[in-house]
Amino acid sequence: MRSSGGEEVPPWAEEVLELLFGLIMAFCTEERLLFLEYALPAQGYPRLGIARRPRTGQIARLQNVRQEYLILGSQSPFEELFSLLVFGRAIAGSETPAFLLKWSDDGQILSYRDDIAVHMEQFRRLPKVLLARAEALCEQLMYGWKPPCDLSSVKDDMANTTHEFSFVSHPKNGLAEAYFELTLKACTSQADSLSRKGRWNQKAIFDYLKKEEALRENLAGLMLMTCGGQPRSPDLLSVRVRNHRTSERGLYIYNGYMIYVTRSHKAKRSTNREFVVSRFFPSQVGHLMYTYLVSL
Repeated sequence: MRSSGGEEVPPWAEEVLELLFGLIMAFCTEERLLFLEYALPAQGYPRLGIARRPRTGQIARLQNVRQEYLILGSQSPFEELFSLLVFGRAIAGSETPAFLLKWSDDGQILSYRDDIAVHMEQFRRLPKVLLARAEALCEQLMYGWKPPCDLSSVKDDMANTTHEFSFVSHPKNGLAEAYFELTLKACTSQADSLSRKGRWNQKAIFDYLKKEEALRENLAGLMLMTCGGQPRSPDLLSVRVRNHRTSERGLYIYNGYMIYVTRSHKAKRSTNREFVVSRFFPSQVGHLMYTYLVSL
């Protein structure tokens, strides 16, 4: 007798579970063929009193057997077996196989196969590491320039759905041409200048684009982990910085905070409604996102 959750499990319960598992596995492989042979036998079974299937009326015979044993609500174990089979397939498709992930005895190390091992202390430091990387990348991309960032004074119109509108283009903010100053610094800098003697520096430009892509990746990780209530990846990756003709933007300024809004459409066909969630950026992450949207 083994213990489960503080309660003793009787031996017969384990035998029933093993028998049920065997029935389900048999149903997945051979039981359906046996059931079809019972409904429409290809040959007769005199000892069982089962005659060979008739040449006509086979569909009617199959429908009678199906309605008696297979449809939902019938007094048959097939319904439960079907439900367990479908549930198992759904779990198998959405969950990582248990043999690929394992925890250490102290519950502090998670291993994937024999390739990756993550300590929980390292995992808890991940947001700080991403923030440090994002700040370093932002400083490099801005060429050391740090423009003022006072989110409490930034105006935004969340009800404005005009194409290409965002708080950057709001007339009261005066940010629409803020990137010109960074462009001038990038082209006149003594180190890693994007322009030399009136020509574009291709190597410096490609390096700059790689750093910008790395900054976006770090910002996406920070949006996932630091803004509360982790969104689904499709919702996060579909957030727009400006309004589009067919959809609204997802980044706003609200009461001095940078926020992003996700809109889930999973049940829209049946309810004609969206599941809208607003998430607030922490101060440091919000300032980084603001700098990226305004200057980069």
